[in-house]
Amino acid sequence: MINSICAINDGGIILLHDCLPLNVYAQAVPRCQYTWNGDTWKALMEFRTHKNLDIYTCYADQGIGVILNRKNRNLLEIKQANFFKMSFKNYFNNYKKYMNLISYNELMNIIRDY
Repeated sequence: MINSICAINDGGIILLHDCLPLNVYAQAVPRCQYTWNGDTWKALMEFRTHKNLDIYTCYADQGIGVILNRKNRNLLEIKQANFFKMSFKNYFNNYKKYMNLISYNELMNIIRDY
């Protein structure tokens, strides 16, 4: 993901899949079950704290992450030294805020206006 962000053009959009794991096993690394999202949510959360990236997660499929190369319109202000050490319980209790959840229609409007 970092390489993609470094290479994103002005006006570019990055889409990610599997950003909303339903349970602790779906995000466990290493993988421990057939249905698996991994811990993409941790990287997306960290990038939400950056002022120059506008990030959303569409509540579709298993979570579609959207990264726009523009000023962050809903900066996540959280004190976390290492996002990869964040617990799933913390994420699960706050995922709507942390992931900046939007609907499919909201996503289409954001892309259209971008």
